[in-house]
Amino acid sequence: MLLEMRDGRTVQVWSGGDPDGRLVLLLPGCPDSRLVATSGADAAARAGVRLVSINRPGYGASTPYASTQASVADDLVEVAERLGHGRFGLIGMSIGGTYAAVAGARHPDRVRALVLVETQVRTDEGSVSEKVERYAPEFLAWRAGIVGDDPDDETLGNRWAALLDGGASASLARRTPGQHAAAAREALDDPSGYLRDAALAFSAWDHAPELIECPTLLHYGTVDGDGTPVSQGLALAARIPGARVELRDLPHLAVLLAQWDQLIAFVA
Repeated sequence: MLLEMRDGRTVQVWSGGDPDGRLVLLLPGCPDSRLVATSGADAAARAGVRLVSINRPGYGASTPYASTQASVADDLVEVAERLGHGRFGLIGMSIGGTYAAVAGARHPDRVRALVLVETQVRTDEGSVSEKVERYAPEFLAWRAGIVGDDPDDETLGNRWAALLDGGASASLARRTPGQHAAAAREALDDPSGYLRDAALAFSAWDHAPELIECPTLLHYGTVDGDGTPVSQGLALAARIPGARVELRDLPHLAVLLAQWDQLIAFVA
């Protein structure tokens, strides 16, 4: 689904679950796309929730532009309004969690409850544009090894599936190779999405987590060497009033994909 924003940009969303239910928005990780939410459709339907996942600027058909964490937070409010909702629950996966936390702090009247999954807090030196330039060579080299010039969906899909926690979470995504290939293309075809995401995520947040007022749950995996260190989650939770942390013996993406029912229930 494509939504035209007030300023003329396009935001691409995926929607599943109960079309008449309470709204829950998902912000995917990086690089990833709205299609990460497809495996949550059944859980959303069971909970009577409309689950909507959003491609940030530069991913898929979402218009690239000089976004900020605050502007993405504002986009969430506008998307919710376009879908007929004033308030919504919010789940942020990994780097998507930085935007979700800023949205919770910036729009306390709109965000009903917040789940942050494997969200990290890290600040690198330099401006956003300097970081984009610095990160680009390594990312573009990695991207070329995934996408290459191969138009074959099955080959690309299998390569993308192998990246999901080293393949451990591929079955949880519930996709065919062709669907994995579609997700890979949305995530990687335009490098500007990832590069701006990473530069913004590793910068000071636009709004401090101390300003979050809604109920907040943080989930982290404890598989050694995979994902975000639990210490980062504990430090972040200590800055959010009333937040609690839950740990799971799961790798990075599986903390989301294996727990749709629990996470949706908290924000619904």
